[in-house]
Amino acid sequence: MNYVDAGSSGGDIGFSEQTIGVVEDSWTDDGRPKEDLGFTVDTYPGLKDPVMKEWGSNFYSASVENLNISNAIDAGFEVNSVVGTAEAVFVVGDGGLKEEWNNDCFAYEIDVDQSSEALDIGIIPFNLNGLGLDTEAFKFDLSELGYIEFGEKVQAERYNRMKGLWREGSMGLNPGPVGFAEGGGYAKYENVGGVDENLKGIVVRVSTLGLAVSDVEIGFSINAPRGKDGSEVVAVVKLAEDDKRDWTEVEVNLENDFVAPKGGKGVTVFMSLSNDVMVDWFKLK
Repeated sequence: MNYVDAGSSGGDIGFSEQTIGVVEDSWTDDGRPKEDLGFTVDTYPGLKDPVMKEWGSNFYSASVENLNISNAIDAGFEVNSVVGTAEAVFVVGDGGLKEEWNNDCFAYEIDVDQSSEALDIGIIPFNLNGLGLDTEAFKFDLSELGYIEFGEKVQAERYNRMKGLWREGSMGLNPGPVGFAEGGGYAKYENVGGVDENLKGIVVRVSTLGLAVSDVEIGFSINAPRGKDGSEVVAVVKLAEDDKRDWTEVEVNLENDFVAPKGGKGVTVFMSLSNDVMVDWFKLK
């Protein structure tokens, strides 16, 4: 049984005629046996396939306002699903929490004592660490995963994690309708190459046009966001309050006391924004 987060707004959980039509009509026979994909019928191997209905064993929390799965049940789905008050309670595991910019879901585990009702109806906790390909059999070079070459433009929205910022798709970081969090925020970019003794500075494409903001600082650091314990500041771009500019490439040299790390292929770079500003991309030079 799957634990489903239906969202705080709830509403109908179902499939419209348009949804069913799209999935049914999207099937193309590319020569692969349909059973390879888990389908059991040759005609319309989409939402109407029996194997799809077998997946309808989900738990929906009754605490979600206006939740309704009757439409889905009428269509033949969610027939084994449950709407109830049983909650799977997650707590911090024995390993504790990491820094907020490094924390992940593996820090949490289901509290068996507080989740007994959820476990009774079929929710099964299992260890995710064993999932995935066998790294002994498949010798992947993990240093290549998401690697960003030296001098490559790093799109601002390409971050691995961010906090307190606002993203505009296909553009970059933009304060949007609500602005960044008070005091700014940061974006985290993993496996960036070229942060070594040959690094000379950073180029960042920014705009402050139309923004009613005070002075802005765009800080680049490694190990942690600028101002946090353990961070090493690489470079800082400073834009004055009266510096209203359209999209411009700004070059900045390294901080005088920055010492580049030795060894390793890529490092984690943080871009910290102190106030509202639009950022398209940055690159190392």
